[in-house]
Amino acid sequence: MSEIRTLDAAATADLLPFGPLTEAIAEVLAEAEAGTLFTPERTAHALPAGGRLLLMPAADERLLIVKVVTVVPDNRRRGLPTIQGDFLIKDAATGAALLALDAATVTTRRTAALTLLGARVSGVRRAASALLIGAGAQARVHAEAFHDRLGVDRFLVASRSAAGAEALAAELRSAGVEAHPAADVRTAAAGVDVVLAATTSTDPLVPADVPDNVFVAAVGAFRRGMAELPAELLCRREVVVDTLEGARAEAGDLIAAAEAGAWDWRAAVPLGELLSALAPPAERPRLFKSVGHAAFDLAAARLAVRSGAQR
Repeated sequence: MSEIRTLDAAATADLLPFGPLTEAIAEVLAEAEAGTLFTPERTAHALPAGGRLLLMPAADERLLIVKVVTVVPDNRRRGLPTIQGDFLIKDAATGAALLALDAATVTTRRTAALTLLGARVSGVRRAASALLIGAGAQARVHAEAFHDRLGVDRFLVASRSAAGAEALAAELRSAGVEAHPAADVRTAAAGVDVVLAATTSTDPLVPADVPDNVFVAAVGAFRRGMAELPAELLCRREVVVDTLEGARAEAGDLIAAAEAGAWDWRAAVPLGELLSALAPPAERPRLFKSVGHAAFDLAAARLAVRSGAQR
């Protein structure tokens, strides 16, 4: 039996450029709307030490993927990644293993590509500046995606850790873009084109009075008890979600607002409907919220296999 090819983070990223990955996710969303994919809802399990175990399978006629991810917020003080995992691509017909990718890289890059789709349906084609709320891997990769695809060349970074904010800002500066820690989140949010929240916060972090011309995306708060978006902002915006079933099960800020009677799930619009032009035009500025879905990992697997074969 031949040994399965296993790619590290750099090699995985090399197979998943943001432009093609964004289009691959759009294709998968269309297929999911048509009901042609095997994409069971991901299962989540609490870990004894306070972390979370996520299991995500998905398949089409050619490929089967399984992603196993752990999310351990306390890893920050240990100097370890918050998100770690394994990602296996198999032949759907035979079950034979084809390729193993770096799971954290797949997760961050497909999440950033998904946010780019959220920006597209919100009318954002170019942007000059962005506020990153959070200084972890998701914020870093989103900065890379926003710079690459939207042209953002100025970033402000807000984090509960001043050292973390400065570290990410320094990393972005070393990549050739302007970046600084944000002195005040509310002031920073009022002076940029894009606000991105990527945290595990339990309290809303995005200001409720973000100007209507600022695109807002929130990709953290993936379970009950977490929150990045205040109910007041949800009521002022048209809320676009990556998938409605995922958001209803896992989007902590949306769940809390709905249960408090401050916001209604009928106001949520699935991204797939907007891409297929089934939803009416927006009457208010749009806001994008994602919690992730195995279908997006399947899109990344398709692109990785295709890119690897072409090389």
